[in-house]
Amino acid sequence: METNRERIQREREKQETLDSLPLRQDYRETFSTPEGRRVLAHMLLISHQDNTTFTGNSLGMFQEGARAFVLMIKGLIPVLMAEVELELAREKELEFDKRIHESLSGERQ
Repeated sequence: METNRERIQREREKQETLDSLPLRQDYRETFSTPEGRRVLAHMLLISHQDNTTFTGNSLGMFQEGARAFVLMIKGLIPVLMAEVELELAREKELEFDKRIHESLSGERQ
């Protein structure tokens, strides 16, 4: 069984790996491509990253794990993540504007 000291050391080593410059560069390169940005956008949409999802049941725990994973990636590539989040917000705004326009056009007829 792992002691608290061993667990803390393992967590420190894991964090040092995540903080290493080559790994950050790998994430940045992976998600900078058009395909990578699409995958990142999809991960943002399904991760519930802006809300806590913990409810105590298995679905909540699963969602919280997905959320934690995306937040970890966000910590590694914050600028790229912000760009993708802005692109998603723009897409939502355009979709909303399109629906409003369609709704108003339908009322005029």
